[in-house]
Parts: sequence; structure tokens; C-alpha cells
Amino acid sequence: MSITATLTRTLLRLAGIFPLPIGRSIGGVAGHIALLFKTRMVSVTTRNIQLCFPAESSQEHQVRIRQSVLETSRLAFEIAAVWTRPSQWALSHIVTVHNRHLVDDALANGQGVLILAPHIGNWEVLGLYLATLGPVTSMYQKPKIAGLDEVIRECREGSGAELVPTDRKGLSKVLSGLRKGHISGILPDQTPKDTNSGRFVSFFNRPAFTMTLAYKLLQKSGAKPIFGYAKRVPKGFEIFFEEAPADMLSEDEAISVQGLSHGIEKCVQAIPDQYQWEYKRFKHQPEGESNPYR
Repeated sequence: MSITATLTRTLLRLAGIFPLPIGRSIGGVAGHIALLFKTRMVSVTTRNIQLCFPAESSQEHQVRIRQSVLETSRLAFEIAAVWTRPSQWALSHIVTVHNRHLVDDALANGQGVLILAPHIGNWEVLGLYLATLGPVTSMYQKPKIAGLDEVIRECREGSGAELVPTDRKGLSKVLSGLRKGHISGILPDQTPKDTNSGRFVSFFNRPAFTMTLAYKLLQKSGAKPIFGYAKRVPKGFEIFFEEAPADMLSEDEAISVQGLSHGIEKCVQAIPDQYQWEYKRFKHQPEGESNPYR
């Protein structure tokens, strides 16, 4: 193992040794520092909030920016703990699960479940919980930071989930699992790198390049789409499952992808403070439109 990888694992373990309330408090301090120095996270968050909430005042924007940066900083310490501790640690902090019957009913009927998990709250906790409901197959892309790959794999595969590569072979395994009545989860608000893997639809009344992967998986597997996220609450996490818009099951790709975007937006509106606004969601724009982050 390289020095960089060893250092990464060591820092993660150090960040993850604190009890949840203390880790979150330290994360909050880190967030205040980021706000003070106006880091890249703050600048991108600011731009996204300006784009998505144009009717609000500058003062209202500042409140949203501050809350978002603090929540994202708390997330960093939470994930360090989730990745480096046994899965039971995270599961023991789940205080409530809403609408679990949506998943249970589909699985009981032999139908696969496609969990659509936007970058809201703590999606790692959601992933660990899904593995307690049934067999899970999820696509996984190796991170660029040395040392993270083994840590993430140990966490996710330790819960019983099967990780497959983000290529044709991995997609085939996901489809096979869904057809067998298993669970698969994807992060639907990631912008596709391949121009043939997405299309522009409305997100907070702005064009956002959105993946077509969910549409293809649903059409080929007959799985049930369900939105899910793990909300950060004082004593731990609350898991939420929500019905996906009916449009997602349309055979028309444009209608289905727009339904996906509406579903993501609805989840974000439920707890906007805990959405990762520092992600450049609108970086890719239709031809003739400028990059709003420049």
C-alpha cells in the first residue's frame, strides 16, 4: 500500500472515531471555516442556490448557503465513521424508517426494486440499510483518491451488497439482479459523462443534463422505482422511501427522464439544507448556453 493510501485510511479512521454528535460538531466547525475562507464548495453552493431559488432575496440565499455548507461538512465526518466502522454502527443510529412497505411489497411480489438515491442526507447509511431488506447489486466506480477504494469496498460489501463495475458487464449484472427480484441503487442526480447517456430536462426550472440509465433499467427489468434518502436528525438518521412519479414508467424516454428529475426535485424540496449543492449540476448546458459556473 502506498504512503498516500495509508495516510488516507489513517485520516478516515481518525475522523471516524468520534461519537456521532461530536463528529457532527467538528464537521460544523469545518463548515464555518469553509464559509470564512469562501472555498470552492461555498462558491459552487452559492451559484446553485442562486440558480434554483431565483425568487428569494440575497439574505435568504445566505441562510441557505450557510445551512448547506454546515450540513455537507457534517456529512464528511459521518461518512468517515460509516466507512471505517462495522455496518451495525450506522444501522444502530437509524431511528425511524418511513414507507418501508413500498420496498417490502414489491420484493414480496417477486419484483425488483430500483432505489433512486439523490445526494441528500447520508446515502451511505441508506445503502447499508438496503442490504438488510434483500440482496443488493449496485454499480460502483473506483474513486481517484488512493486508499479510498479498499475502505469503501470493505464497508459496502461488508453489509452484503454486491458491487459491480460501471460498464456493460456491470450493467448486465444489475439487470439480472433486478429481474430476479433483487434491489439495486443508483445516484440519479449525477451528470453523465457520455453525451449519449443523458438528455436535458427541467430541474428547478433550469435545463439539467440527466441520466437515461434509470429509464433503460426500468424498461428492461420491469423493476419498481422508489426514491430513498437518509435524513440527518439529532439522534441519528431517518430513512425515507417515496413513490416515484408515474411518468417514470412511460415508454417515452423524454417523459420518463423528466419524471425522474421531478422526483429528485421533490426529494430535495423535502430537506433542501441536506442536498449537496456544491455539485456542479448545471455544468453541461444545451448548445448555445453558457456554463453558469464560469
